[in-house]
Amino acid sequence: MDTTYLEKYNDALNRQKLQLESYISTNTGSVPVPTEMSEVKTGKKNFLTDSGWVFIVLGALAFVAGLVIGTDGLWIAGAIAITSGIYCIIKGRRQLRREAFSGVVDDIVGSVDRIIADVSRTWTGFVRAQNQALRSDIVTNDGDTAAKVAELGKVTETAWYHVDMEKVRGTLDEAAAKENLAALHSCLPKVGKILTASLDTAAHAQSDIYASLTAS
Repeated sequence: MDTTYLEKYNDALNRQKLQLESYISTNTGSVPVPTEMSEVKTGKKNFLTDSGWVFIVLGALAFVAGLVIGTDGLWIAGAIAITSGIYCIIKGRRQLRREAFSGVVDDIVGSVDRIIADVSRTWTGFVRAQNQALRSDIVTNDGDTAAKVAELGKVTETAWYHVDMEKVRGTLDEAAAKENLAALHSCLPKVGKILTASLDTAAHAQSDIYASLTAS
């Protein structure tokens, strides 16, 4: 059975893959990432910071009272409370900063999700059109009916494009742990590579269909 007609499908597959790779590279590289902390939504207070100020106020009162009435235990307890309050505020602000970076990651993931949706939609439409045309060519091609039926059975739907979002999130979380906006921005190419690797897998699955027909 003549399979030279498959060349146009392989060529179209390679062109589509290159176009989507370019789309992924361009759009992941331009995902908006804040450049200054002033652009990041950061909470002003939380339980730890509130508790810290309570400790400081009560500790200050106890410290002053202890000095006034000359009770060592009271002013020492006040000093300890003030120290604890300062510690709580520091821990609270660190927590707020971590939450702020987590929010930036959420925004980036949302942008990446939209890129994935666009690629998936384009890929699905392309593969379905390819397979429909391929089935038509098999039917009209020279060869006996049994051979055509066997080849038609090999043209299965592979219109899927799956991205491991846990891997994407993990890559971004690793960068966010540095609490550095530049680190988050610099990891975008890594995210792009994850999306491209998924495209490679999808394209390989489609290419296998053509290879199976060539081998028949």
